[in-house]
Amino acid sequence: MNGMVIADALRSRPPESLSLKPFPGTISPVADYFDAKQASEAIEAEIDDPEASTKWLTQYIFHRSSEHLDLVAAMTHRYQQADTFMSHYPNGHELLAGSILNHLQSVATRLQVGYVAMSTNTIISSTELVAGELSQRVYIPPVIQSRSLTWNHWAQDRIREGEVDSLFTDSTYRHGMKVASGALLPAGNLWVEVGEGLARLRWAPGPRDIEQQLGISETSEWDPIGDFWHKGFGRWFVMSHIAEKDILRLSESIRPGMIDSMKLTPAAYVQSYKPIIDLMDLNPQLAIEGILSDGSWIYSNELAQRFPDQHVSGLHDIAGQVVELGGAEEIGLAIQAMFATYDPKRHAAYESGDYKAGVAARFINREGMVSALSKFGINLTE
Repeated sequence: MNGMVIADALRSRPPESLSLKPFPGTISPVADYFDAKQASEAIEAEIDDPEASTKWLTQYIFHRSSEHLDLVAAMTHRYQQADTFMSHYPNGHELLAGSILNHLQSVATRLQVGYVAMSTNTIISSTELVAGELSQRVYIPPVIQSRSLTWNHWAQDRIREGEVDSLFTDSTYRHGMKVASGALLPAGNLWVEVGEGLARLRWAPGPRDIEQQLGISETSEWDPIGDFWHKGFGRWFVMSHIAEKDILRLSESIRPGMIDSMKLTPAAYVQSYKPIIDLMDLNPQLAIEGILSDGSWIYSNELAQRFPDQHVSGLHDIAGQVVELGGAEEIGLAIQAMFATYDPKRHAAYESGDYKAGVAARFINREGMVSALSKFGINLTE
């Protein structure tokens, strides 16, 4: 069956059969709906040209916004929908794999120059269009550059070996794919994004004055419509994520020296602050204010009080300013309870009701990171 016949067959199906659907567990339903709708309209317009369709689908798979956390499960969902659509064409799966490989190669080209592209809402000196999206150049220090390129080449090799599916479906590999695609930057045991992160904080289930409680200064931006919600959305932050043990093991198997430690002790954790400070200093055009976490179990004071013998409980003291948000289930962040209860002792306490898997937001600026580093004898000039 040739491409034209397949296109005719697809056109004869109900319109909804061509529609891509947002990830069912999305935390940003409105944004994801419009992303899926736009991609659906694009592939329908290119239905006679499978190569053009696969380019649109690749953009859809890797699309992300700094305003919302893009779950790895959501990326898997987008890939599976794209692969299902391309399966109607001869060699459709191979076409999609080739397009994803091309995408990774374009990411590698930027990494080799020393930067990644992060989506943006604002236009400044480092703005460029990447795959049709407005993006900022974010320059990265050598240690992040080297680790990112290692992940990128690892993912390219998986595709060449016919393992593209595993990069999106394997529970560990798909985290590596996030780094390989430049969506996350490996800073030791912390993986980070760089973007306009106040929207995430304002979507989080915290108090209205959470920015003030975290010590984030009020914006001085002129706001022509007087809308508090949108004011300050052009401010840049580093958003951090803890690398789980499975991904730490994979990191070390790919290349020694990719992480700082297999154990997330305060001494290991704080080492990530150095490359993050270097990244901030490399991007004065963005005026990155510090590290922001809109909600994580690992910074909650409940952890330190309930499990003082566990080394992760010490992270609270080097996290900067911390604001407690409540128990994970109570505030609608069940995924944080899942992360918090991987440990058998915490799991048992959670099941018995003795541990609520408390969630906290945190913010730490450059000065706070330098202070934390000094507590462990780490000098920025070393």
